[in-house]
Amino acid sequence: MSITTKQSSPKREFKRFLKVAQVHQQETGRQAFMPACPVDTEWHHQIKQPKQYRALCRRVVGCEVRHEPAKGKGRINWSKTYEKLFGQLPAVWFRDTNRILDQARRQKYLQTGIFEASWDCTPG
Repeated sequence: MSITTKQSSPKREFKRFLKVAQVHQQETGRQAFMPACPVDTEWHHQIKQPKQYRALCRRVVGCEVRHEPAKGKGRINWSKTYEKLFGQLPAVWFRDTNRILDQARRQKYLQTGIFEASWDCTPG
């Protein structure tokens, strides 16, 4: 895998995550956990605006998406679905909630395709 330099915003990636989670669930029957990263922070921001959040979900995946607690840590099981739909995961997925890039995790993903993280929520 090659390193991409194009920046992707948390909001753009949140919309992509909604679609990835939907496709991943349909194809595998498994939940897609949201890593603790700026994309998760964006999700929390979006759900504080219920009317706009519902409209965004309907535009992206055709229905409202619930935010469910789910704590864990390990391999992110939807990265291949993301790659199939959008290509390589951008760096925003490897930043912590303070937006600090975890170079080691990103390099592991770039070299092996394995994406590991901790999470505390999932679409419901």
